[in-house]
Amino acid sequence: MPHFAAPSTNPLGSYDVRSGTVWRLRINEGQRGRIAVRDGATLKISSNNSQVVPNDAGVFDLTEVQGKNGVLELFGLSAGTAMVEARDSSGNVVTYVQVQVESIGGKHAYFKLAEPSMAINAPNSPVKYATHVTKTIPFGTDAADVLDLVAKQSNLRHLVMSCHGYGDPDRGPYLDLGSGFRDEQADLFAAIRPAVTGAIWIGACSVCGTQRGVDFCAKIAKASGCYVIAPGITLPPMKVAHSQIEVFTRSMPHYFARDGRLISQSAFLQLDKELGFTLLRVQ
Repeated sequence: MPHFAAPSTNPLGSYDVRSGTVWRLRINEGQRGRIAVRDGATLKISSNNSQVVPNDAGVFDLTEVQGKNGVLELFGLSAGTAMVEARDSSGNVVTYVQVQVESIGGKHAYFKLAEPSMAINAPNSPVKYATHVTKTIPFGTDAADVLDLVAKQSNLRHLVMSCHGYGDPDRGPYLDLGSGFRDEQADLFAAIRPAVTGAIWIGACSVCGTQRGVDFCAKIAKASGCYVIAPGITLPPMKVAHSQIEVFTRSMPHYFARDGRLISQSAFLQLDKELGFTLLRVQ
């Protein structure tokens, strides 16, 4: 019968077991967990709460698969409870395990952005950024027209984008802003030269979760001539004040130089004076 069990090697997390079956796995925020899948590796396994345990391919993966057995690797994004469910081909839940993600103090890093900057938000984004210039982009607005709104500005230090995002390994990365941005729209960011002089902060889940997503953001950096910061997995919805952004600390941020090269977080943070951002607090 399908069930979840403690892995025989390399356990990660704390396991609560009843009759040989793990009914709860406990991990901390920012921590990876591992749990064995017995007689169920061929089932569809997913988290029912992606804000706690994200389903992103970069951190939710079935490994060591041998027949119907395997080991599920997962990630604690933020404090809370998620049920990891295994479903059959009809969509029925066959077995499940509770994943309890414990808070480590709720630490997140907040940056204040130099002005003038511009924020563009999708109407359905859970986090609306606000800066010197703030626009809500109606659904269906052509990608070129979205960027033309930015290009009409001048001497912007930062461009902040907030929308739903996807890192689909088959269809490629997607920003759900206006009519949408895919690979083929990356070169359109050339239109915002020289209106934006510093960095583009992309607040969209999982956009760098695949190699195609990394390549997509690299193209945006090269086209715009800006530094680009984008997350690799699901973003927790962190509310921020005016001219501020939470820098995706737990969501595997990727940092791109103006020429599209990936650079380290430490290298990027040393550009604070050049680009115009200040670390306000870590909490």
